[in-house]
Amino acid sequence: MRYVRQFYPVNRNSPQILTEALAVTPEEVSEYLAFCHDKSDDWPQLKPDEVTELHGWQFLARKNEFWIDETIPRSEKDRAYSLMQWHEIGVKHAPKDTGGPLMRDQWYRMLARRCFEMNAFIVEFVQILGFHEQPRPVPEAVLKALKAALENQLKTQQEIIAQLRRQRVPLWVQDGKKKRLLWPEDIALISSDIAVGLQVYTVAGQRFHCFDSLAELETRFAADPDLIRTSRQHMVNLRQLDRIEPEGRGRNLSFLTLPPDITARVTASYLAAFEARLQP
Repeated sequence: MRYVRQFYPVNRNSPQILTEALAVTPEEVSEYLAFCHDKSDDWPQLKPDEVTELHGWQFLARKNEFWIDETIPRSEKDRAYSLMQWHEIGVKHAPKDTGGPLMRDQWYRMLARRCFEMNAFIVEFVQILGFHEQPRPVPEAVLKALKAALENQLKTQQEIIAQLRRQRVPLWVQDGKKKRLLWPEDIALISSDIAVGLQVYTVAGQRFHCFDSLAELETRFAADPDLIRTSRQHMVNLRQLDRIEPEGRGRNLSFLTLPPDITARVTASYLAAFEARLQP
């Protein structure tokens, strides 16, 4: 949750857009989800009357993120757009050094799916305040509704995680003289090095040794939705990727919780399968 307070005079020359212009409608959310899911039968179509208040908050936050995107020129922000129009504008101005339009389109669609599935909450309370105006408290009813929704979602996710843990394949690693059990969601990167062998980097920033080969792990985790081999030396957790940068015929990868000097590579022979896994 992000609480945002913006202080400036309310006038036509303000550098910020008014919150009313960034409002979202149920019809807009429904249209945008259909666009992001490409009308696939694999995803349920959300009708306007099925768009909840929480969906509205999520997609309002997405619209604010489009608005503050510095890669979109100021000249493109002179009026309000629908979510689908913002999506197309953002793709048009995607920098080439971050994968270009295709990569940005895939990224936008993934964020829309997360908003739809409610597996991540981004809520912004934006207040337009003059120089001498004090911030107004967020309505208690809104906070209670949000808390109840979050608690319900957490309970549901914990049940799903418990089910997945019973189905997903674990990995035994060496922790000093003892063995340690890791689940796929604990793993950020698996790296093979001739000098030191197979190294497993965890989301918590730990590093363990593994005596299996990368080929064996690739077969073992073939059905896992998140772990994927990207080169002869690397297997990565897609959910832990921070940056994807094109270089030559492949991609360089960095991770959310690992130091910047720990990276992985997507080589040309693995690139098609990697990009296919990023598709909606």
